[in-house]
Amino acid sequence: MNTTHLRPIVGYLPRYAFSRRLGWTPPGSGPLPDYLLLRRVAIERGDEPVTYTALHKNALNPYSTIDTLLDGLPRLVELGLLNQFGDTYELTTVGRDVLTHGERDANDYTASQIHLLPDDLARLASTLQDVTERQRSAPEPADKAHQHRVPFLRRFDPRRLPPIQLEYAMYALQRSRDDAHIAAWRTAGLEGPEIELLSLIRTTGVTTDSELVELAYARMRPGDVVAFLNRLERTGYVMVGTGKVTISDRGREVRDRIEHETDRIYFAPWPNIDAGWVIGQLETLVVGLALPSHRP
Repeated sequence: MNTTHLRPIVGYLPRYAFSRRLGWTPPGSGPLPDYLLLRRVAIERGDEPVTYTALHKNALNPYSTIDTLLDGLPRLVELGLLNQFGDTYELTTVGRDVLTHGERDANDYTASQIHLLPDDLARLASTLQDVTERQRSAPEPADKAHQHRVPFLRRFDPRRLPPIQLEYAMYALQRSRDDAHIAAWRTAGLEGPEIELLSLIRTTGVTTDSELVELAYARMRPGDVVAFLNRLERTGYVMVGTGKVTISDRGREVRDRIEHETDRIYFAPWPNIDAGWVIGQLETLVVGLALPSHRP
């Protein structure tokens, strides 16, 4: 199936995610990192307790070797938002209330920033929600770890209003893209940090290992960068010499193959939609969200 007409939709997902809650703060003025960590615990296993090991292993960002957000778990216990039993954590009643109030408040905030005609908003939300349902029931990828987190988050705001439906449809579309991409680079025999470095080398123009370390500093320790870079060199995907780093033809080929495989898996379940109309509505949506004049 030719999916060229659908491919631009992917670019709007991070733009929406970045702009939709700009300026929003959790109710009660608690630190945003605390709120995000509480949310992360809540979407890992739902109401079931979750271990630190599971939270660390099943990272929301498998491309990083640094996960400092988890350092805040003891603070959430002290605040009464989590219960701790050894290495295991679970939401308290207070924690569930905080997320219920927070997610509803955040979604109402986003809804107030959306400047689509009501009929267009409803149609867009319905169209994209249908796509996400097809993706969740599709045979590929076999591992849908990121998509499975969506209903765990959805339970905090089950309202069926169009802007709320759109919020979770956009979130699910991004998470299903994650699952498709992870399946593609795993099939190619790579790990998350390796594909991250390979992509950085190809797209950013870095030419030295020191530049690569600096570029990835927030996600990887310098030693991790060097170790994974050496692995990429041994597989022939990059060439390293006297501090110089370049991607090889083989590296470009595998990176292109991973991207094509990601698209194949991701778009396979999509129905026949009016892609041009959807793209136009998404452009209006993200441009409107990014306008400072629309913020309260």
